[in-house]
Amino acid sequence: MRSRSIGILALIFLAGSILALVTSCRGWFLRTEVSDCSANDRKLIPELVSQKILSAHPPGATKSGSGYSGCDSDDSYAYAGSSYAFSGSFADVLSFYRAAAEKDGWQPVGEDTSPEINKKNYCFRKSIDATTAYFSVELLKKQEKGKDIKYDVAVSSSHEEAPADGGILC
Repeated sequence: MRSRSIGILALIFLAGSILALVTSCRGWFLRTEVSDCSANDRKLIPELVSQKILSAHPPGATKSGSGYSGCDSDDSYAYAGSSYAFSGSFADVLSFYRAAAEKDGWQPVGEDTSPEINKKNYCFRKSIDATTAYFSVELLKKQEKGKDIKYDVAVSSSHEEAPADGGILC
C-alpha cells in the first residue's frame, strides 16, 4: 500500500512537472511572437501595405512573388514591400519611381534629388498615420547580359524617431 502511494505521488509530481514545462515554454513562444515591434507599429502594417506606390511599376516590370510585410524585431519598425524583375536599366526604374513617388506625395530624402545610375537605392518620405514613412527603391541584382535586373520597393515606418536621412528605414 505504501509503495502504491509513493507511485501515485511520483506520477502526480511527474505530471505537474510536465505541465509546468509546457506552460513555461508556451509563454516563451508567445512572447517572441508578439515582441517583434510595438503595438502602434504593428497597427501601421495595413496602412503601409495599402500604399499605391508599392503596386506601381515601370511598363514591362513583373512582380516576383506576392509581396511581404511585417516588423523588424531588432530595430522596431514596420515595413511592406514587393520585388520586381525588369529588362530595362536601373536608371529607368529610378526615373519611373521618382515620378510616381512625387505624384503620390512622397518627397526625396537628402539634398541630392536626382537619381544616379550607379546608386543602389533611392529614398523618399511622407507622413503616414502621424509618423514619417520612408519609401525606398533598391537594386537587388545588377543586369547581366540577356537577363533582367531585380529590384525591391518598400515602405517602412516607426513611431520611434528616425534620422533625417531615414537611416535603416531607407
